[in-house]
Amino acid sequence: MKLKLHTIALVASSLAFSAVDATAEADRFVERQGSYATGEGRTGSWSQRIERKRGSMSREGGITTDRGRSFTRSKDRSYDRDSGAVSGSATGFRGNTRTFDGTYDRDTGVLQREITGSGGNSLTATSTLDRDTRTLESTYVGNGGRTATSTSTRNDQGGRTTIMTGPNGEERSRSTSNIYDPESGVLTHSVTGPNGETRTVDLSME
Repeated sequence: MKLKLHTIALVASSLAFSAVDATAEADRFVERQGSYATGEGRTGSWSQRIERKRGSMSREGGITTDRGRSFTRSKDRSYDRDSGAVSGSATGFRGNTRTFDGTYDRDTGVLQREITGSGGNSLTATSTLDRDTRTLESTYVGNGGRTATSTSTRNDQGGRTTIMTGPNGEERSRSTSNIYDPESGVLTHSVTGPNGETRTVDLSME
């Protein structure tokens, strides 16, 4: 479970940011691979592939652990500039798939979508992105009208700090950081969860 937390945080971004990224104009193709070592002493290899074209983006990422187990996950997003329609899917390491359909308004930065999980449960989400601060404000409405909110803000360590408020007013926080050492070529990715525990993974690129 610890390894999964680190690698998912490394190779993936939120559904909302991925949808907005699909609105980029320039085509781009990136492939990366390398090795990793976690703070718990686990090691292995990782890979990432990103293809972005006008109106669409796909991401694939995977790891192979020191025990020989391999895991992959993927994301696909599309955006129609004329109508503002967005759609996409995300398949996780366990094979569970989430899909979404909605609209994105480039002028206001508002993304509205319906997200459906692999079990058929769905919720509606409205997110507003402040492009100057890269702050994402989101509201989620689930079954029975239960509502949750989140605020995700870029921090000064190359990551994001997210505060989530549940239907009963309970708050949880999560922060990430990405610190690159140009001399060693190692990126240190850290995740601090709601309980205050911090986990790290060092990534080297081949």
